[in-house]
Amino acid sequence: MIILFLDEYLLATTGNDALVRLWDARTGRELAARSGHAGATFGIAFSPDGGYLASSSVDRTVKIWSVAGEGLTADEPLTLAGHSAAVYRVAWSPDGKRLATASRDGTSRIYVTQLDDLVALAHTKVTRNLTAEECQKYLHQEQCPE
Repeated sequence: MIILFLDEYLLATTGNDALVRLWDARTGRELAARSGHAGATFGIAFSPDGGYLASSSVDRTVKIWSVAGEGLTADEPLTLAGHSAAVYRVAWSPDGKRLATASRDGTSRIYVTQLDDLVALAHTKVTRNLTAEECQKYLHQEQCPE
């Protein structure tokens, strides 16, 4: 089990049950438990502003959860793929614009987490406009940004 404090009021845990849980550190009351990973979770990290929580798993993915009010929102987390083996660790950059991962496959990855930065990066790599289906799948947007 991994335990991580955001502050004196909120902590997060992960473990073999593949759940990401938020707890009230003062009372010990569970605030939220969210499923999404297909296997044990190894690492968790709060974004610098405390608005997001990243979790890594044996399922070779990282999920980014929105932290709202008293717990994780019920919205679908953003799933980051790319590793070919379990992802053991996650860490946010100090400005919260990047997320670094470390995997059993012997690689580390750095993911862009800000939509504007991601769109700008995509514009430098893609020589055509994205289809509406691609925007929904990769950017989690109903319509493509201009």
